[in-house]
Amino acid sequence: MFPLMPGCASSCSGNQVDFPAPVGALNNTCDAQSRAVSNSGKTAATGNDDTKRSRGLTIFAPHCSIAVMHNRVPHMSGPQKLFFAIELPAQIRKQIVHWRAEQFPQEAGRPVAAGNLHLTLAFLGDVSSEKQQILSQLAGRIRQPGFTLRLDDAGQWPGARVIWLGTRQPPRELLQLANLLRSQAARSGCYQSPKPFHPHITLLRDVSHAVAIPAPGFCWSFPVSEFVLYASTFTRGSTRYTALQRWTLTP
Repeated sequence: MFPLMPGCASSCSGNQVDFPAPVGALNNTCDAQSRAVSNSGKTAATGNDDTKRSRGLTIFAPHCSIAVMHNRVPHMSGPQKLFFAIELPAQIRKQIVHWRAEQFPQEAGRPVAAGNLHLTLAFLGDVSSEKQQILSQLAGRIRQPGFTLRLDDAGQWPGARVIWLGTRQPPRELLQLANLLRSQAARSGCYQSPKPFHPHITLLRDVSHAVAIPAPGFCWSFPVSEFVLYASTFTRGSTRYTALQRWTLTP
């Protein structure tokens, strides 16, 4: 039997009334969902119509005299597809897009939008808001020096069907930063590929056949002073990467 609550009393017989959800009645993270069950009658976790930002329990009580008071509980957002990456300066992105258009025919593959060009450090997958907070706290503890990134290599991965831009000699600081973030992600339950980290920027996707790779001689170089947590969303047929948080590397 639920205890009476002051403020609003209501008698009912076979009626449906809203009752505040007890703690733990609804777990709306990406990993689990649960419903509370009462021995005194059926209960089901529902979102009430009076507000989009509240959840409660609907109680079907055959015979009761019960006080009703609705507590508003923040509606938890769903998981997001996240990754850590290095952001390319706008001018560098513009130059790379121009070079790509000159070097690769239109039928070579699907070009990645200029605003989406980045170098992934650690892919996290679908992450709940709670786990995101943990990963952000761990990232904030990293003390890594900045470095200069030199983009002077390119290639094609037939299995992944992509053409990439990379570096012939990855800076030690870059490898250390990626390894730290990947290790933190793995310890937090985010799957990490066992393949060695290969720093690269995806230029073209859906490459269905062998494509001639430009000869060595191209190069872009820029200082890296921060790393970024991105969210990936797919809407209206296109993928968008949104920067959520940034961390500055030590001078």
